[in-house]
Amino acid sequence: MRPLSRALSALLLLASLPAFAQTYTPKQIRIDAPPTVDTAEALRIAALPANSPLTKQQIEAALQRIADTGLFSDVGYTVNATALVIKLTPSASSQLQPAHFSNFVWWQPAELESLLEAAVPGYHGQLPVAGTLTDQVKTALVSLLHAKGVDATVDAHQNGFAADSVTLSIVSPSIVIGDLQLQNALPSLLLQLKAVQHRLHGEDFDIAETTKAVQDSVNDVYQNAGYLAVDTSAPTTSAPRKDLLTYAVDLTSTITPGEIYHVSGLHLKAQPPVSEADLAKAANIKPGDLASPAAQRLATSEMKLAYANQGYFDAKVLITPHQDDKAHTIEYTCDFVPGEVYHFASIDTSALALDQQAAFARAFTVPPGAVADANLTTAIQHALQSLNLGFPVGLNVHPDPATHTAKFVLKTTASAHAK
Repeated sequence: MRPLSRALSALLLLASLPAFAQTYTPKQIRIDAPPTVDTAEALRIAALPANSPLTKQQIEAALQRIADTGLFSDVGYTVNATALVIKLTPSASSQLQPAHFSNFVWWQPAELESLLEAAVPGYHGQLPVAGTLTDQVKTALVSLLHAKGVDATVDAHQNGFAADSVTLSIVSPSIVIGDLQLQNALPSLLLQLKAVQHRLHGEDFDIAETTKAVQDSVNDVYQNAGYLAVDTSAPTTSAPRKDLLTYAVDLTSTITPGEIYHVSGLHLKAQPPVSEADLAKAANIKPGDLASPAAQRLATSEMKLAYANQGYFDAKVLITPHQDDKAHTIEYTCDFVPGEVYHFASIDTSALALDQQAAFARAFTVPPGAVADANLTTAIQHALQSLNLGFPVGLNVHPDPATHTAKFVLKTTASAHAK
């Protein structure tokens, strides 16, 4: 319980009453608070009967109910011959945040809000940072679920999927995604969509996160097939069904694919030491190709590798797409920032046996300070091949941006090393 303050006048008045009549019958009960306070709601929370004898304990219990909401830093009262005045000072920590209900799929959002407002005095779709109002909402949710035949545990935490919100979730039993039905799916993409359905099946259900996961996953399949303007509707949910120890929620979304987009051009603003021809070969995107975010990501990776093979590990590849929704085409402009060239610092061969390390040292003769480019990697591979190890050896590169040097580390499995 939150501590509350009391005005001295109230104590003196009540203390002055005869011992056999420690009650007070106010002609009026009112709230003294800033305009931002909902006084009618505060009176509802206080729940003091009007025109009835009140004891000091009844008044303090009413004030405690108000204090427990966490909305006020100071709760006091004064009394006189005509009125009981409850004085409220809003708390800085009572900043209200929207309530987000993640997986209460037995109700539509508006219906759930109405039920909670009727059950919890002071609740109107927002919750404070501190106080028991959130606990009261949790208790009400547990009661509502119990009426549905569900014995549940409800949790509340801040900064969930929706920023600056209080997220309330059913943590037990688990609420999971059941079957995902995709209406208007293209036959040519059914295999990829089946993979999406399989991946999402059984995942925890959250109305916001699940909606995003379904839309992003389906749209990704279509966009990688050239349907850049695809639209996947927010999934509708079925009534939850009991599935062993969980409740499964079946989903249905409708896909509107739009038109296929093609690449109209690729403009490369090459920077030395990599040529435009080498970058074009690495990107492997040509006019007439299907426009695909996956192809764009692969092109970015391969063009960065083209610079890394020259020792430029910090190279940045900036692709700007220009989408023409009338012609259903996309044009890419690529800018490059090579950064600093990296040099060879050292190579760690401790994964090899001692005699193998010595043999490698004789075979590998590149001195520190050489450019850490593809030629260096090739020299390392040739030295390893000369050892005839009989097991694969991996090569990790650890660039140091502070010194623009790179350390190379040989990696092998324990079983291979034992051989």
